[in-house]
Amino acid sequence: MALKQFLPDIYLGIIVPLLSTFLLLNPIILPNGVPFYGDETWYKVGNPFNEFIAWNEGIGARSSPLTTFIGIPLFLLYNMLGHEIAVKINIMLVAALPGILIYFVLRILCDEWTLFKSEKISRLFALTGTFFMLLSFTNYGLIGAGTTPVWALIMLPISFAFLVKYLKSSSIKCLLLLGLCSPFAIANPIWIHLMAIMGLLYLVVEIIFAHYDRSVLFKRSIIVALVIFAFNAYWIVPTIAGYLFGAGGRFQTYTTEKLISFESLRFLSHWNLLDVMMVGEHSYYFFWLHPQNYGPLNAIIPILAVASILIFHKNKYVLLMALTLLIGIFLTKGIWKPGGYLYYLIASNLPYGAGAILRNPSKFVPLVAFSYAFLIGLFIAKFYEKLSSLGFKKQHSLYRHFKSILTGGIILLVLSPITYGTIIDLQDYTWPRYKPVYIPSVYDEINHWLSKQEEDFKVMWIPSGGAYVWKPYIITAFPDLYSSKPAVSFTKIYPEPLRSTDNIGKLLEVLGIKYVIYHGDSLDYPNEEILQDLLKQKDLKVIYKSNYTYVHENTSKKVVPFIIFENKYKGPIYLGLPAENSGLNSLDTFNFSEKEIRTAHILSYRQISLVEWEVDVNASAPFLIVFTEPYDKLWRAYIGDEEVESIPFGIVNGFIIVKTGIIHTRIYYTLQAYYTLGLFISFVSFVLLAFLCIYKARHSARISSKKNIRCLQIGKDESYGDIIEGSFKE
Repeated sequence: MALKQFLPDIYLGIIVPLLSTFLLLNPIILPNGVPFYGDETWYKVGNPFNEFIAWNEGIGARSSPLTTFIGIPLFLLYNMLGHEIAVKINIMLVAALPGILIYFVLRILCDEWTLFKSEKISRLFALTGTFFMLLSFTNYGLIGAGTTPVWALIMLPISFAFLVKYLKSSSIKCLLLLGLCSPFAIANPIWIHLMAIMGLLYLVVEIIFAHYDRSVLFKRSIIVALVIFAFNAYWIVPTIAGYLFGAGGRFQTYTTEKLISFESLRFLSHWNLLDVMMVGEHSYYFFWLHPQNYGPLNAIIPILAVASILIFHKNKYVLLMALTLLIGIFLTKGIWKPGGYLYYLIASNLPYGAGAILRNPSKFVPLVAFSYAFLIGLFIAKFYEKLSSLGFKKQHSLYRHFKSILTGGIILLVLSPITYGTIIDLQDYTWPRYKPVYIPSVYDEINHWLSKQEEDFKVMWIPSGGAYVWKPYIITAFPDLYSSKPAVSFTKIYPEPLRSTDNIGKLLEVLGIKYVIYHGDSLDYPNEEILQDLLKQKDLKVIYKSNYTYVHENTSKKVVPFIIFENKYKGPIYLGLPAENSGLNSLDTFNFSEKEIRTAHILSYRQISLVEWEVDVNASAPFLIVFTEPYDKLWRAYIGDEEVESIPFGIVNGFIIVKTGIIHTRIYYTLQAYYTLGLFISFVSFVLLAFLCIYKARHSARISSKKNIRCLQIGKDESYGDIIEGSFKE
């Protein structure tokens, strides 16, 4: 019976969005091959839990593990169904989730805020919002074929619904569900800003209009903030530590100072005031020519939203969504008038990543989409309810179907322009760029051969990124991320010093690179010129050739993770090379003499993990040990209890060791300790809250059971009235 009751919701809230998504994405779902483009590196599905390791071998400090949890479903599908099917199912699910979740969110809010009593009208309210969220081009999951930015749109409504339920009822279950939403939502960090805006607006509205103790709301809000922090400590703790201690990689670039300027905000403020209000965009160029995808019919969207606000102007929750819409429009338009400079002041004065996230104002569009879905759905549901109460003559067939026809017409009037705009974007962007392809087999053959080599080494693929003959649209970091061995970016040697030297192998030795793989299928780089520069190198030997693909072996010396250089001077050496000198144009700085008698020798080395190595050295004089991973000041060497800080040796790490004899050295990336600490806090917080939720549920069930038993036990001197009265007192 319960299942039958929920069948309409399953059909309207799950099946309809999935079918609609399939119809719109079938040009990239049905053809053979794997759909990928841009930053969406679905051509290789890795273990998402690797993001909890602070170091990315050959690349540098790993950015915060924001996408770990959204990668779990794809990873599981990949292991169960294979690569191609897994990617396509994942794309469909992610693109459909905004429509699926908004349906159930609107149903929840309808009950919490007592908007409609009729189940039928409540479902109409939710279904209208579903189509708006699903079919609008603001659904990044649909236009971007399941890309990461959509997770703010997916999780904002459901997170807000659980927040409302918890603040109202103090339900531990709702608090737990809100906490569990956050690791998925944080895949797009703008979610923090979105939830802060909606949460604060909700508190303001409740404090102004509520008739109960305001201190209760304040206390519960503090608990919500603490729980969200604890559940997200796995990325918050290492992120804060990375910024405070000056870790490399993204921690050096993802800052307000480097990413926020008025000119950059002008470039990234894609949508003006009219665009945002009409849920469309004007014609502009950003990586590709975006056509205008809205017209006069789109005016029905703001008109119905305003009508809904006017009709329900006495409802405080409609006021809440109206305020959310206004703030969302202001933020999404970025630096466009009116008030555009105020947006720049806000973005430029927030610290570190908090401000840098604001560099792309269009990411605030979930506020607009959620508000519009709520307000338009509310108007249409109220309109249908009003028609139902008019009592048309039943004997006339036109009267009988009038309300359904008229309501359906208004829904189509709203959906037609946004669906038209979405299809324009699909035709011009999604369908051609995400068209499924198979990667040429030569890449798999080379990677298979590399994986069989047991030595510790890195590789360099030349070139990396851009468009290819077999994929004529830009993809990022291919084939670096596809490599079976750690890959160092070819920009370390290209265009300089590759063009100006014939001994590039000596530099590659310092970087720990044994093989250079050239592939001439790029559309963005001068293939023949690069090949000739590689062929002239005296210390690179071609060991494999197939059409336009060459594998070069570095013959300058055996490549190991550690290189020992004798320190012939009293004091530090090689400190004149700054870490940011990525070109290392002067090879003369290094002493590569093969004839020189070394006074320090590596006895053995072991890789404990990606963040920890051990090396044993026999030294008769002070020496410099070079660790061939990208320079990062948080690498440390430990000799017993003594700590040796890393110094920049070009773009890798150097440790000056003054001790002699047989020395056991441990090299460790210290940021990993904060990754571990953050993960521990998140795990313990989840376990404690889950235990509390289960305990409270069982305790409530036990009390309820005792009450039921008492009602059945009638004493000799008790009447039914006495028992019922006692139950009410309990």
